[in-house]
Amino acid sequence: MVHKAYKEWALHPLTIGNKGPKSGSRAQIPAHFSVNSLKDLSIPVSTSRISIDKTRLYLPDSIPCISSYETTFTVASGKSTPKITTCRGSDGIRYKQLFKGGDDARQDAVMEQVFELVNSVLERDPECQKRRLNFKIYMVIPLSPDSGLIEFVKNTSSLLEVLKPVHAKYNQPPDWEFEKLWKYLAIKASAEQRIKRYQEAITHCRPAMRFWFWENQKCPQKWYEMRLNFTRSAATTSIVGHILGLGDRHLSNILIDRVTGEVVQIDLGVAFDGGKLLPIPERVPFRLTRDMVDGFGVAQTEGVFRRCCEQTLRVLRENKRLIMTILDVLKQDPLQSWIVSKQEEKVKQGAKQDLESSGEEDEESWDQSMSDAPEQASRALASVDDKLSSNLSVETTVNQLILEATSVENLGSIFCGKWANPV
Repeated sequence: MVHKAYKEWALHPLTIGNKGPKSGSRAQIPAHFSVNSLKDLSIPVSTSRISIDKTRLYLPDSIPCISSYETTFTVASGKSTPKITTCRGSDGIRYKQLFKGGDDARQDAVMEQVFELVNSVLERDPECQKRRLNFKIYMVIPLSPDSGLIEFVKNTSSLLEVLKPVHAKYNQPPDWEFEKLWKYLAIKASAEQRIKRYQEAITHCRPAMRFWFWENQKCPQKWYEMRLNFTRSAATTSIVGHILGLGDRHLSNILIDRVTGEVVQIDLGVAFDGGKLLPIPERVPFRLTRDMVDGFGVAQTEGVFRRCCEQTLRVLRENKRLIMTILDVLKQDPLQSWIVSKQEEKVKQGAKQDLESSGEEDEESWDQSMSDAPEQASRALASVDDKLSSNLSVETTVNQLILEATSVENLGSIFCGKWANPV
């Protein structure tokens, strides 16, 4: 009953004609949806974390169950317009949950499990523990191949929500508005022409991330701690993301904790270097645009960011065998996705108008991808294995990655759309 209600609500489209509701707007859940009838159940809240009890005595009162769902929801930012819905637990706590349709959440669930393993590895290392290096994770529950239930990470905002207001408020004379910037960069042209446009665009969009920290923390000590958390978590997520080939790192797919300053990576559907196979390939190993670097302080990519990158990569290399063993298990999963499908390519790089008329083509591409699955899996795991190799020193590898991530040629030649802003 619960699964059916969740799936029904997740797959409910919010678009009216060709237009969807604005991000942040609130609306009423239609009365006929089954999620409204989920009340006073002896079923745990799906996104609550149940700690392991060594005594194996899980008392009923220690596990929050579903009390009811609030009748209103909020529209979240993103291409699939997810719905933020609140579940009231029997413990009195309100659990915000993200119901997402039109996307396969299984990849996200797998990646979160890998991130959990990475966290356990980082926690055991004294140098990483001293720097509090970790990967902030959240619950992901796949409901079907095209829907999922995701834990809403509290106190977070996307980089898009963070950067737009500070650019408008602090950069004088005014920067180009983000909409104008996207239109200027989103052209069908050669890589050389796109790079020239990028070089022109960055003169009209100056970094402003540092102002966000000033606004959020007036106490110098708290301000420094928040910026330090941002730098450390950016380093950790960047290196882990590079190793796992995490792509599609646009402004709406990176969150920042408004309390701690930590970075949270979401929407993990493009992994194992799938971004390099898109029509316009992704050429950067992770997001390290000028705004990101601006948030690191005067040292920029030197100092804290570089050292944390090096420590993270060192630990991952030392635990290469463990990581490859876990990933090798995925090779036996017939449902594991190793490449970006044709349908996802169109969504990721803006060809939404062709989606409805491409059913037969997508079925053919799916059949083809399933037949090529062993080859795709071998390619993906070989890529991870190569990145964890010690052919180059940790310091040299990190330096090369930073150069690639900040290269004007790489940033200027990647896809730019409403969310994918390389500036």
